[in-house]
Amino acid sequence: MTLRLKLKSILLTAAVAMTLQGCSSSDDVASLPAPLPVVKNPQPVGQLWLSTDADGTDEFYSVLRPVVGYDKVFIASRSGDIYAYEKFSGDWVWASDIRKQQNSIWVTLGFDDEEIAKVAGGIVASYKKVFFGTENGEVIALDEATGKVVWRSKVKGEVLAKPAVDKGLVFVQTGSGLVYALDAETGEEKWMTESEVPVLTIRGTASPVYANGGVIVGGANGKVSVYLAETGQLAWEQAVAKPAGSTELERVVDVDATPIVLGSLIYSVSYGGKLTAMEMRNGRVVWDRDYSGFVDMVASGNELFVVDNQSNIYALDRRNGVEKWSSSELLNREITAPVIHEGKLAVGDFEGFIHWFNAETGKIEAQYLADIDGLNSSPYIERERLYVQGKSGKLSALVFAGAKITDEEGNEITPRRSRRNEEILPTKDQYDGHNRF
Repeated sequence: MTLRLKLKSILLTAAVAMTLQGCSSSDDVASLPAPLPVVKNPQPVGQLWLSTDADGTDEFYSVLRPVVGYDKVFIASRSGDIYAYEKFSGDWVWASDIRKQQNSIWVTLGFDDEEIAKVAGGIVASYKKVFFGTENGEVIALDEATGKVVWRSKVKGEVLAKPAVDKGLVFVQTGSGLVYALDAETGEEKWMTESEVPVLTIRGTASPVYANGGVIVGGANGKVSVYLAETGQLAWEQAVAKPAGSTELERVVDVDATPIVLGSLIYSVSYGGKLTAMEMRNGRVVWDRDYSGFVDMVASGNELFVVDNQSNIYALDRRNGVEKWSSSELLNREITAPVIHEGKLAVGDFEGFIHWFNAETGKIEAQYLADIDGLNSSPYIERERLYVQGKSGKLSALVFAGAKITDEEGNEITPRRSRRNEEILPTKDQYDGHNRF
């Protein structure tokens, strides 16, 4: 049976082993998280609205990221409750419980873990539906307007990453190394393909990516594979990391970060220590560099931003892999995948802070405590608004102080006031430096 472990468990096991072998105190200190950086004259950040409806993830590493679509923000709880809110005001639109045995008193009280839905990996809004997967091996589609279940399909293995949806198909990768294409309207299986999974892997999978008629998948075997979206036929695969070392732990090579397609190139990073740029048409390696990582990357212009296994951040020229700057200020703080917000690089950390970096210099310019339980998933950005869901389940909509709220055409609007946004749009004069206005 394939053994899949959480990254935290792997690192803890390694730490215990090192301790038993008599590691030095300096090694112990090196693995500790860096202290919270002190930001001088930070740019003020304000809360547009807040929701505390959703449950938390407890001790589970569920990457439940919000998504915006159809003028709504959609979020999920691990237990199986899905929520929709009006994106500007935070007004509640609908809630849906997708558990097969809904809201029994025992489930409500947290008993009988087998009865919960175990939603994981985030949500996709497309084709007037909301798509997501579960650790119980289900892919589910809800009506975006009502929250009613449109279809649910069973797949083999845990669905730990969000699906990709395009060309009328829903593409899903499972923890068992299978990739599925399901009909977006009915959930009917169109094709399925399988790849090998090593004995020991990180608990997680990369989300599939659709581009130019192909489905791009990063695998636990250290390979990036491209399948024809229509048939599932393998077009090519490229090994971007090769197992090395004497122990199974040292030989982990997962490509858990979702590949990025920019122009004619695919970029991927592996836990095993390679950042690779390859040609979309045939997988030929254009350049590679020695960077390791397991969270998603982000690009802005010609810059590619990468977070490594120890939460160091790197900015590289995506054309040649040349490093422009690096930051270790958040070392070992278990930071999330980075996103670009208002021209800055934003990441969350294990203590629940969001940090905004100057994308050109790597200097931290803003900070906000979003959830004292911590953050597992990266924020979602729409124009000037940043939406983030913490481990407690709390959903926050954030803006920089004084920001203008705009619609898709860039027109300034005034959001409706509701119970969720009574203190809206703070100004810099109202900021006291501690997330209060």
